[in-house]
Amino acid sequence: MEIPWHITERDFFWDLPKEKKEFISLSTLRLVEKNQVLFFPGDTGDSAFYLEEGKVRIFRVTPVGKETIVFIRQPGEMFGLAEILGEQKRVFSAQAITPCRLYEIKKKEFELLLERRFSVARRVIEVLGRRIRYLGEQIESLMISDVPSRLLKLLICLCCHDRFHSANRLGNPKKIKGRRADQDLR
Repeated sequence: MEIPWHITERDFFWDLPKEKKEFISLSTLRLVEKNQVLFFPGDTGDSAFYLEEGKVRIFRVTPVGKETIVFIRQPGEMFGLAEILGEQKRVFSAQAITPCRLYEIKKKEFELLLERRFSVARRVIEVLGRRIRYLGEQIESLMISDVPSRLLKLLICLCCHDRFHSANRLGNPKKIKGRRADQDLR
């Protein structure tokens, strides 16, 4: 079985140590508490973020109050890229789901970095392209897969994620806390 790209994604700067050093020198370190919101829909998209430690959820709340989580950002990932490049308002919210250490770079400094370092510009294009492909795959899955198939895909992705991002091995069982859906019907 082919491992999806988002499971094996590396740190944004994995092979760009000079570029990472320059990025950090142009950025502001932010220590963020669990549940702290980084931005809301409608906010000006004048900065991007590099997540060094912690996890951040990217989500939206519908007018009827349903919450849709689009991404969970992991250490080493960048987010806020689409808005900073397009001078657009934020469409989603970002909230820390664990304490985080991240670097925020403003638009002017980010554009300067992109002009100086083509390797960073190319990496941004690669990341945004992969994210578009991922969202396209999600739409296709919603259109053609039944609920059990989508659940199976999710569980496989979660198991593979642990395989690549921790000391767990595929041979070690992973406990999932929760209740079966049929228990809610009683």
